[in-house]
Amino acid sequence: MVKIVKTIVELNQLRDSLFGSIGFVPTMGALHDGHLSLIQESNKSCEHTIVSIFVNPNQFAPNEDFDNYPRTINSDLEKLSSLNIEVIFLPESQELYPESYKNIQFKSDLFHVLEGISRPIFFKGVCEVVARLFNIVKPTHAFFGDKDFQQLRIISEMVRELKYDINIIPCKTIREQNGLAMSSRNEYLTKDERNKAKIVFETLQYGLKLIKSGEKKLGEIYNKLINKLSSEPIITIDYLTIVDYDTLKEFDNRINNRFVIFIAIYIRKTRLIDNIYE
Repeated sequence: MVKIVKTIVELNQLRDSLFGSIGFVPTMGALHDGHLSLIQESNKSCEHTIVSIFVNPNQFAPNEDFDNYPRTINSDLEKLSSLNIEVIFLPESQELYPESYKNIQFKSDLFHVLEGISRPIFFKGVCEVVARLFNIVKPTHAFFGDKDFQQLRIISEMVRELKYDINIIPCKTIREQNGLAMSSRNEYLTKDERNKAKIVFETLQYGLKLIKSGEKKLGEIYNKLINKLSSEPIITIDYLTIVDYDTLKEFDNRINNRFVIFIAIYIRKTRLIDNIYE
């Protein structure tokens, strides 16, 4: 029987009763099949699984959607009830961030590229909450989706630098039937918008095909991909960038064999991200 707790004291008591490997899946709720796939991966790899649901205010800028972010706790708990989970942690902000809380001492150059340009406080806020949760849950493994590729890379770097004894497990992006990457923010879209948003993944696939077929000239690739993405009038492009897989630095002219294509777009006020890599 899954235990639902809201305080660190309660969680510590339950955590101390668990032995062996412990998988952790931190979420902000509004759960979809992408989140559930992370939990299923934890179930395969670990003897126990802990899930948290917390909409973290520190990763939202004042002009972003913190107040409107989907909060579907009853539906979330129902979805989790059928899975093999030991503990669901549902903290309030004051529980995670009491007045005595001190920020972690971690910075990364990756805070300031790609998503970090459009959302300058985002990764600092993500690292704060993930580190806080790691310190509380003390997992042996933590599971994150490839859709948030840059976030996954930054958390892996933080784990190494701060010397957490945690295995970070990347998990494949789960997609809707039309290829749209699953995201809680998809709930903002109408049925028609959701259908048209499939062009994001189609553009990523087109980019992968171009590069694998031998096209290495960056300007040519960008022109073709931007033209394809722009062919859907409801989409506003935030960025479309091709970077080195290891450094996440944008290529100057020609692409090597290890790359990631990142896309961020808006449909009205809804911001969606996706990527594909080789």
